[in-house]
Amino acid sequence: MSYYFEIRIILPEEENQFLNRKLSKSELSEVTHYLQQKTSRGIPVKFRVGIFRVEDQTKIMSVTLNTKNTKETERN
Repeated sequence: MSYYFEIRIILPEEENQFLNRKLSKSELSEVTHYLQQKTSRGIPVKFRVGIFRVEDQTKIMSVTLNTKNTKETERN
């Protein structure tokens, strides 16, 4: 089964270059790395990632992440 991802960046509001795009797993990794850099500089980030099945474009789930109220980010 193949999947694609859609991302909606809510904060920072001026970040809209990723809107309405189907992202591969590697592209999603690049976007999350970019947002992680913003967070590490103290810029609040909130975004939603939707996971879809390629064959019938069915939404499997979505996840919203928000660092606005996070004082410390755990790193692995």
